[in-house]
Amino acid sequence: MIKVVEQNNQVVEEVLMKIKWTHSLTILSLLSLSLIYISFDPKGSRGQVAGKVSRIPASTTQDQNPDNQRGVRYILPLW
Repeated sequence: MIKVVEQNNQVVEEVLMKIKWTHSLTILSLLSLSLIYISFDPKGSRGQVAGKVSRIPASTTQDQNPDNQRGVRYILPLW
């Protein structure tokens, strides 16, 4: 009876370790995805890149081109 309990405890510990690994990997992958989303900010094509104001003036002839309005948004499909 004691051996069975020890084996069950060992199995439970192994399962808990696997859950911890997958939990930490999930958190790391979500953090990396959020960092990728921040670095490829869709607002970057509108004059701001990662929260910093760019030196390019907002109203140029590029604004009339619809291809430049898309920016990086359509290169990286988000979610």
